[in-house]
Order: sequence, then structure tokens, then C-alpha cells
Amino acid sequence: MTDAAIVAGLAVWAFDQGHGGIAVILAGVSATSVSLLSMATKDRIRAFSLPSPPEHAIAYVMGGRDGRLLLISLAALAGVPYLGLWLVAGTGLVSLMARLISVRAMTSSSGL
Repeated sequence: MTDAAIVAGLAVWAFDQGHGGIAVILAGVSATSVSLLSMATKDRIRAFSLPSPPEHAIAYVMGGRDGRLLLISLAALAGVPYLGLWLVAGTGLVSLMARLISVRAMTSSSGL
């Protein structure tokens, strides 16, 4: 919930800066959805005792929670909340896809 509130605050700030309403809503919903899906996927992989994806590699694309919060902080410091929303959405999507593809490949090769 905290991450969603932070992203919502960034979206309100981006809207206040004059970015279009639909564009900000799309960016905010994308960033929130992908962030939550990325975290939930990581948790489900652990819960089902599936092979763990290479989290150290995912960290390089700022796909983890720490990376997302760093991107949000940097965007806030630079005064570009709209860009921050899209960066969070993009890195979250990359990490989500990396986790899914990695686990799929590992389970296919091991016969799970």
C-alpha cells in the first residue's frame, strides 16, 4: 500500500505540473500495477518453491522495490514526476518479464 500511495502522490504532482489527465492516470496506473505484479510474482515464486530467478541481474534494471524507490526519489529531486512514473512502470515491467521468463525456462528444463 505504501508503494501505491507514493506512486499516487507522484501522479498528483505530475498532474499539478500540467501533464494531461489521461496520460497521468495511465502512467500512474501502469506504475502501480506493474510494481504490485512484480512483487506478487516474486512472492508466488517463493511460495510455490519454484527455482528463484536471478534477482542480482534484475537489480541492475532497478526492478526491485529499492530500485523503484530510488528512481522515484531521483525523479522527485529532479522535479520530473511524470518521467518517474514511466521509469517505474518500465523497470517494473522488465523485472516482471525477466522473472517470468527465467522461471519458465528453469521449470521447462528441469521437467517441473
